[in-house]
Amino acid sequence: MKNPILTFIILLTCWLSGYAQSECDMLFEINKADCNRQDEKVISVSRQFLNAYPSSSLAEEVQLLIARKYFELEKLDSARETLNILLKINQYNNAIDLNHVKCEHPIITFEGQYCGHTTYTMTEQAIKREANSLLARISSKQNNYRQALAEFDDAQKNHPYQSWCGNGIASNAIYVAMIYADLYKKLDETDSAINYLSPLIIDNGLANNNGLVDNLTSLLLQTQNAQTLKDSIDNSINNLQVKREIVWSNWVEEEDEETGEILQSTVTKTYGRVVYWNYLGQRYQILKTDDYASRLTYPNSSNRKKRHLKPYETDEELKAKAKRIIKTYRIYKNIENANS
Repeated sequence: MKNPILTFIILLTCWLSGYAQSECDMLFEINKADCNRQDEKVISVSRQFLNAYPSSSLAEEVQLLIARKYFELEKLDSARETLNILLKINQYNNAIDLNHVKCEHPIITFEGQYCGHTTYTMTEQAIKREANSLLARISSKQNNYRQALAEFDDAQKNHPYQSWCGNGIASNAIYVAMIYADLYKKLDETDSAINYLSPLIIDNGLANNNGLVDNLTSLLLQTQNAQTLKDSIDNSINNLQVKREIVWSNWVEEEDEETGEILQSTVTKTYGRVVYWNYLGQRYQILKTDDYASRLTYPNSSNRKKRHLKPYETDEELKAKAKRIIKTYRIYKNIENANS
C-alpha cells in the first residue's frame, strides 16, 4: 500500500485481533502469562487459542490448563465444567507429533527463576489422568470425599502414570499414596490411609519420602500411644528374617558370526541371603549379600563352577547390620522422638 499510515493501522488492527498470531505465538503468550501468574489472562488467551485453532493437537492440553486456572482461582464449578467437556472429547491423537508445533521461543523466567518453554507434549493418557485427578481435588474441596476417591481411583487405574525415569516413578508413587491417604483420613478410615503409606517408608534414594513418613507417623500416633509404637517397632527389628535366594542372574549366548547359530549359552547365577523386616503388615528388604556365583555352560553342562564373591558373614551379623540400618530410617527416628 502506498499510504504508510493506512498500512500501519491495518497491521496494528490485525495484531490486536490476534489474526497475525501463529499457533506458537499464542502458546508463548499463554506460557508467559502463566509464568507471571496472570491466571485470568491465561484463561482469556487460552480461549482465544481454542477459537483460532480448534483442531490443534494441543487443544486438549490448553483446555486442561484453563481448568487448572479456574481451580486456582477457586472457580470450582467452571473448572469442573471445563474438565467434563475435555473428558468427552475423542478427537485427540493417541501419539502426539512433536514436530507439529515446535516453538523456538527463549526461556521464560519469573522473578529470575526458570519457568519453562512453550513446549506442550502431554499424551492423551496423561491428560485424562490429570483431568480426573483435578476432578478429585475439586470434589475434595467441596467435601465430597467419596466422590473424590472414585475420581482419583479412575485416574490411577484407567490412566496410569508411565515413565522410563526411576525418579519420576518413585515421586509419582509417593504422590499417589499421599492423595489416597489424605482422602481416607478425611473419610475417617485411618487404617486404609496407613495401608497406602506404609509400603513407601524406606528411602530408595530416588525421591524424597520425608513428608509421607511424617504423615504416617502422625496417623500411627492417632491409633496407638507413643510407647506402644516404640515397643512394636523394636519388637519387629528383633525378629528379622534371613532368606537364601538367587539375588542376580545373567544369560549370555555366543553365536556363529556367519550362520547366526547359537554355539553355547552361559548362565550365571549369584546366590546370597536377603534380610527382611516385617512391619506394619509389609515386608521390607533391608540388605542382601552376594555369597557365591554359579556358572553353567550349555551344551557342555559339566562346566559348572562356583566361586565365593565376598567374605562370608553369619546370619546374626547380617541381622545386626540390618538393625543398625533400620534405626537410621525416618520412621524409627520419628517414633523414638515421640517418646522423648
